[in-house]
Amino acid sequence: MWWGCWAVAVFFMITGYLVINNMKSDTKASNFLLKRAIRLYPAYWFGIIFTTIFTVLLDKASFIGVIPTLINFTMLQEFLMTPCVDGVYWTLLYEVGFSLIIAGLIKLKLIKHIEKINTLWLFVVIIYKLFGKMVFAGRLYTFFNVLFLAEHAHEFIIGMSIALIIKNKKAFLSYFNIAIIFALIIPVSAKAVFVLISALLIFIFAKTNIKFKYDKPLVFLSAISYPLYLIHQKVTYLVLYNLKIKVFNFQSICIIIALLAINMILAYCIHKYIELPLSGCLKKKLLIKKDA
Repeated sequence: MWWGCWAVAVFFMITGYLVINNMKSDTKASNFLLKRAIRLYPAYWFGIIFTTIFTVLLDKASFIGVIPTLINFTMLQEFLMTPCVDGVYWTLLYEVGFSLIIAGLIKLKLIKHIEKINTLWLFVVIIYKLFGKMVFAGRLYTFFNVLFLAEHAHEFIIGMSIALIIKNKKAFLSYFNIAIIFALIIPVSAKAVFVLISALLIFIFAKTNIKFKYDKPLVFLSAISYPLYLIHQKVTYLVLYNLKIKVFNFQSICIIIALLAINMILAYCIHKYIELPLSGCLKKKLLIKKDA
């Protein structure tokens, strides 16, 4: 659905916040990238396998092919002009791109200047949005769009700016960056209001360390959110299509709720039996130095 991209903005903001919030002064670029890969890839690989099996079983005509499917395992399929196994996977290229940018800044010892870099990044994005199509065409335009993460850079920057403000109340440039984003990049719309409210909630929860009396459901939802995101769309559409669910009535609502429940159970199983064991094993074998 069209409003699904609104939730993506929240994910990107949270990613930006967590990356800066968890950054240590002795963080190594190699370890940072490994940790991000360990976080993203295990559940993603299973999501590809799971979705591909259901696609072949329920709608073989929509199967993208063996080679494109294998390319999807890299998470770079959009950059390589290859279709995604599941439409929602387009967001992961931005996660990879953001991780590479941060790793590059760590390697070059520029991460301490992240506020200034965020400001420069924003102005590059603004100029690109204004003049990109006039200067670049076709695939070259797409290449630079991916290089600068132009469509969603501001969402990562909002998250990073929130983390920087919480760490240092005098991070005035971060306030400026957020103001620039809402003044010049996000058009006045319902989505802008949604992004603003989401950013305020992230700030409030992070700043006050609010503890909920009944926080177990939130912890559960947080744990399964990524696996659920990876498996929820195409398989659900295929099942609804094969059940010929076209009319929105009581029966269809019940079926959708049942599918959501099944997806949540599957996501929990992926998290517990695939994501956690594989992540733990890979961390022990690959990380050079343990970063908190």
